[in-house]
Amino acid sequence: MAIALISQDEAGRVSEAWADLTSNRTERMTVQRSLVNQQGNRVWIEVMVQVTQWHPDGRLLSLSGLAHDITRAKDTSDAIQNSLNQWQIAI
Repeated sequence: MAIALISQDEAGRVSEAWADLTSNRTERMTVQRSLVNQQGNRVWIEVMVQVTQWHPDGRLLSLSGLAHDITRAKDTSDAIQNSLNQWQIAI
């Protein structure tokens, strides 16, 4: 459901990371993506997923994961970068 709430470009990157995870090309996946919440505000989340068990025939059996809001950290990082950019212009 969340993929439908992000841009098509972002959805493609998330889908590619998911494909890598589920096809056993990687054991872990971490993605940071922006979403639009129910109030219409853009928020950032970081999702970390790890495979915990594979079936002997290679199918994914189980995984565990965590998602958390990183909006404040992204906003702070953007503000710092904007400030640095303005100092470079001034110099």
